[in-house]
Amino acid sequence: MLPKMTSFGACVSRDLFKSSIVRDYKDFFDFSNDQYHMSVVSLMSQPLSEDILTQIPEIIEGDVNNFVKKCFKEDLTKSFLEEIKTFNQDYMLLDFYMDTYYGVIELDNGSYISGKEWQYKKIEFYNEVIAQHVQQVITPLQHKEKYMSLWKKSIDEFMLFMKTYSKDTKIILNTKKFTNKFYNEKNEVFEDLSVVIKDAKRDASTIAELNLIWDEMNEYLLTNYANVEQLVFDEDKYYSSDSNEWGAFYLHFNKEFYEEAQQQLINIVLSDRGYFKLEQVLPGGICKKIDDNANSFDEIREWGYYYLPTNQYLKLKDKPNNESAGYFLQNHAETASGFFIQELTRASLKTTIQSYKRIVTKTGYSEWNSVDIGDEVIYLSKVGDLKDMSHRGEYYITDKVARTIVDHPTQKSGWFLNVSKKTKDSCVQELIKKTTIDANMQRFYRILNFKEKTATSWMEQSYMKVGVSKEDKDKKKK
Repeated sequence: MLPKMTSFGACVSRDLFKSSIVRDYKDFFDFSNDQYHMSVVSLMSQPLSEDILTQIPEIIEGDVNNFVKKCFKEDLTKSFLEEIKTFNQDYMLLDFYMDTYYGVIELDNGSYISGKEWQYKKIEFYNEVIAQHVQQVITPLQHKEKYMSLWKKSIDEFMLFMKTYSKDTKIILNTKKFTNKFYNEKNEVFEDLSVVIKDAKRDASTIAELNLIWDEMNEYLLTNYANVEQLVFDEDKYYSSDSNEWGAFYLHFNKEFYEEAQQQLINIVLSDRGYFKLEQVLPGGICKKIDDNANSFDEIREWGYYYLPTNQYLKLKDKPNNESAGYFLQNHAETASGFFIQELTRASLKTTIQSYKRIVTKTGYSEWNSVDIGDEVIYLSKVGDLKDMSHRGEYYITDKVARTIVDHPTQKSGWFLNVSKKTKDSCVQELIKKTTIDANMQRFYRILNFKEKTATSWMEQSYMKVGVSKEDKDKKKK
């Protein structure tokens, strides 16, 4: 069963469970019940008075989008606490963006809400009701000592709440902090992000100061709660750019961040459970786990079903390809002379299921043979050179990816890539342009020697529109 995940924080954690950013996350995690953009201080503070709670409208009105309206309503009701009691998650990914960046708004009954005053002032209910009860805005930059005392008390109460009502949920702290590095893709240079986004309130020194406060929060949690896991990053490796789905911001990073964070989450689950995902394959049975010291499939000879998570699969020497994925392995029963079939099937919910078979003997094994399963192409999200694509299959290359491929014949548009069955050293690669316009059809093909990583030049084959020419029509009339 897939591990059940939730998040409490901001996009730096939530985006790890968003298909448009981490395309295959559903292959590894069962995600639900997140709490977005809410301070720990707000969540754990005294509830609003019953008088205010009963006035909260079903539909929030204001000059903000639905996401902000949703966050505002949850900020008032603290509904996430009740969800925690019932959702029974295995892991919660936690970050302190809201606590660091915004602080809190103190109300006159001793309650707090998150400090997004600049957005909340655009909401009718805030201006008409909540604003009448505001005492002060407390931020970590302007009131550090007071705020940190309040925050530490709140995080302690939160951890006690989790221990009481969701004791089987493990907390994973996302320690990634703000970046002020912006990569200008057009000019291929790094720039000051606060200058690029014209942030009048913050500059490089402000961002650095906020990161020190974030560090203090992270350190407090990790020091006082030994059972908390953490994601740890090399801050210099990650930056913001316009290529991020949300645009440039201090917590919107290059794709390598999300890949690294996902792998760390997978490793935590592996370390915690001793396996990643075990699937039911027979009534009363689950897949076996291979020995951590195994170096090849040839060493796995016992009959039965196995599951190999990505990290184990990639380290085996005699695998059929180098793609990052988990695989099911079935070892069939042996003949009297020691022959048996090994069968590998890729574990994927989002791409074409791939399967391979080979014959294994007492002294050796055959080449892996590909078996087609499924009817969808595989999306290639990261490929620099098509000479690396020797595995038989049907793929799709988006326009964005095509522009980065060094040996693509045009580096424009989206393309279907077909890789044929292969000999011991060669195969045929075929590229077909994705288009709905006859005149724009293009097809290229070449021979790839994958052993030597060499290929012939791309040959273009012209497409002719099928139809009856005017000349043929004239002949028919005669």
